[in-house]
Amino acid sequence: MPTFSETLRSLIWGLPFGEVVPPRDDPPAPPHDGRTAALKVLRLYLTELTFFRAGDASGPPIRFQIPKANIKIEPAESVDDAQMPAVTFVPGDGASSSLGCGAYVEETSRDVFAPGTVVHWMSEYKEKFVIEVVTPTIAMRRGIVAGIVKAMSPTEFMYGIRFKMPAYFDQLVCFTIERRTLSKDYGSNTKRRFIAEITVEMTLTEVALVNYVETQMSTTVDVKAAGSPFDPATLVALGDAGETDPAP
Repeated sequence: MPTFSETLRSLIWGLPFGEVVPPRDDPPAPPHDGRTAALKVLRLYLTELTFFRAGDASGPPIRFQIPKANIKIEPAESVDDAQMPAVTFVPGDGASSSLGCGAYVEETSRDVFAPGTVVHWMSEYKEKFVIEVVTPTIAMRRGIVAGIVKAMSPTEFMYGIRFKMPAYFDQLVCFTIERRTLSKDYGSNTKRRFIAEITVEMTLTEVALVNYVETQMSTTVDVKAAGSPFDPATLVALGDAGETDPAP
């Protein structure tokens, strides 16, 4: 919770997460949100994939990869023909939903990212965005679409693919393909650009790094000598059990 003035703090109802006694500064916020961290991991994944496009009628398929510089996590103003094939993550509407009425902290994250801190889960974030693929030939588009569809569900456990995000407190993100659209764009009278739009759903947990303090347990015991009478307050607390057995 940021450090606010006393006036503003008095207007915030409830106990903010990360407010500890004695007070100390909040951990610095990350330079980007979970969405950006997730898309950077997906970009890394796509740069390491090997794609195949059809070669000559009698020759084997031709291998190729997409350079990292050609994969944008946000749309650029234009696509340069020299950068083809190009991949762009076109953002969609994102929605955050509550994880429930209570709060949850990831106990295994205590002191991992900074001393005296823990990761606090806040909400579930979902967004449907588009992986836009632009290529100079149909064969290259076919190869990229086929490769991405196969690579987005590579494990035997479940549909979709899940990544850890080291830049976002090691949280998980899940990507699943929903649909695809193929089209053609005439960039000029002599050049054509073949486009594929692959709609993907991204799901992750939005979190924050907050301060914590260890709970200090204490117990107060009132000891009286055997046979001593109870004081009135103790008798009220004991109720019917206020009688004592005579000392042996």
